[in-house]
Amino acid sequence: VQYVLRPQGGLSPELADSADEYRDYRGYLGQISSGSISVGDAVEVFPGGFKTAVTGISIADRKVQTAVAPQSIALEIADQFDLARGAVVAAAGTLAEPSNNISGELFWLDPRPLVAGQRLLLKTGTVTTQVIVRAIEGRRNLDTLAIDPADKLEVNDIGHASLRLATAVPIDDYAQNRRSGAFLLIHPQEGATLAAGIHTAQKEFAI
Repeated sequence: VQYVLRPQGGLSPELADSADEYRDYRGYLGQISSGSISVGDAVEVFPGGFKTAVTGISIADRKVQTAVAPQSIALEIADQFDLARGAVVAAAGTLAEPSNNISGELFWLDPRPLVAGQRLLLKTGTVTTQVIVRAIEGRRNLDTLAIDPADKLEVNDIGHASLRLATAVPIDDYAQNRRSGAFLLIHPQEGATLAAGIHTAQKEFAI
């Protein structure tokens, strides 16, 4: 979810005749990261793990029955949950288990090295949360593709690190879903992108 659309400030003049229809309207705006979604589909939402059903889909000003990735849509659901930017809506039974701990393969972009103990920001989808680097698990040897022992990552290194998130987030394994399994590491003060990362359930993820 990127934005929640509600006409609380009133309707534009051209929609004045539809006041009753839109009085309780709540649309969850965002981009489909994978698969498709149709009116009537069972879905679950994060946070909360609540289950509900899709009651409406709009693309711009058009009502549609089905939308597919990577379309941007306004989604209506049967229940009015208090969702905000960063919430996730997924097909029922497919939502990744929210976790505070992830193992990631990092593509380090900054001239300053990454070491254990650093506090950064992690952004995945529309979610941004604080993160601490628990450990550097190794650096990928580009000649052999093996993971060699390392205690830091330098610029242009590819390596593994374990990360502790301040907020539990449902991140898919990158091998299963590239859009929802990828993330960025960001400098908390400067806002600079420090690394691109992929969530790897297996440390020996093949690239």
